[in-house]
Amino acid sequence: MVIRFLNHSYKPLVAIFFVSIIFTLSFWVILPSQFQRNESSDFVHIYEPVARNILSGGGIVDGNGNIATRTPPGYPIILAGILWFAEFLYIPQAIAVKGFILVCGGLTSVLIFMIARSIWSAPLSLIPVIGWTTYPLSLWFTKQPNSEIPFMVFFYAALYVFWKAILPQKRKWYSFFLVGILLGISMLIRPLVIGIGFVFVLAVWFVCRRDSLIVRLSIMFFLLLGNLLVVLPWELWVYSNTGDLILLSTADISSVRDGLKFGLEDEGREGIKVSENVSTLMQKLAIDVKPFHSPREALAIVFGEFRTQPTAVIKLVLLKAIRCWYGTDSQRFEDQIRLVQIPYLALIILGFIYNWRQKDRRGDFTFLVCSVVLYFWMMDMLVLSIIRYMVPVFGLLFILTPAFFETIIKSPGIVSKRLTSHEQ
Repeated sequence: MVIRFLNHSYKPLVAIFFVSIIFTLSFWVILPSQFQRNESSDFVHIYEPVARNILSGGGIVDGNGNIATRTPPGYPIILAGILWFAEFLYIPQAIAVKGFILVCGGLTSVLIFMIARSIWSAPLSLIPVIGWTTYPLSLWFTKQPNSEIPFMVFFYAALYVFWKAILPQKRKWYSFFLVGILLGISMLIRPLVIGIGFVFVLAVWFVCRRDSLIVRLSIMFFLLLGNLLVVLPWELWVYSNTGDLILLSTADISSVRDGLKFGLEDEGREGIKVSENVSTLMQKLAIDVKPFHSPREALAIVFGEFRTQPTAVIKLVLLKAIRCWYGTDSQRFEDQIRLVQIPYLALIILGFIYNWRQKDRRGDFTFLVCSVVLYFWMMDMLVLSIIRYMVPVFGLLFILTPAFFETIIKSPGIVSKRLTSHEQ
């Protein structure tokens, strides 16, 4: 009966949507009151003021009346729509924002199931959804209006359309064009994915390796064209109003600076212990990088330090790489997060090992997941190196985990026990 229900076209999607909302609401109810407040300074100081200016007809400007280039306009535009909707229906704006979070959470869970269902059997497809909807860090995301919440909807939609469109019998140019558009919208919400279009191009080259060069180049062209057509108007608008060429936002250098001094004493952070040579390196980098205005110049300084103190630089890079999987901006709860991550990452690694050896679509999907995750990991290391920037890809990683359970089900020991039980 369960399998028959899951194989239905829309019923499981509706069920997953509402179950996801129920899980989120339950989390909000049991979350202690001291953790329920909005801790997103970006929302208060950047997104909301820009959204209100858009709503009032002032344009994409910040609270000081300047062109809002610190972040791209995707989330403020969405937020302006939510605020307008709240005013139109005479409902509190806070309630409208909460409702939007619930809808986005439900849609993300549905998209994860749809991707999983294209790879696994009906019951196994529920495992990634269960993992995602019960994952403590994804639930923590929902307690405040972070930009990652709408980002994940568009990003997972792009992944789903791409994964379906890559099938040989379903390859249509407009499908890849749509993928590019969805990725472009994702970029305008989260500038961290500025290079994600090229990651998908790499996936095309690998997954479509049996196709001719012309076919692969055509797919890449339409994907990047859709991506460019979404992002280019924002770039041209900023240039026409400021005379500056930017890569989605102007927050990149400040994020890189912050990622080089996270171990130093700072207001609002609990502080972490680092070795003496790493602490000294951070103090020097915090001073040397300050005058520069591009991540490339800042990274050139780091590479320069590698010549004189390679051990300290290697320790810093390794620390940043590891902290991507448990670190927080405030440096709170990091011990607890490490404990939470252990079982999830263990299942993910086992699923990866199994899927990577497959020569069918599972192997191709694993390559796509690895490419996306490595990109997020690299970009996270470039900036503050915190788990918040990695959480959006955990839904993808969970799609690998049914392999572990499938292996257990198909293992000879379990099969023989079933046969013995049946004979008795």
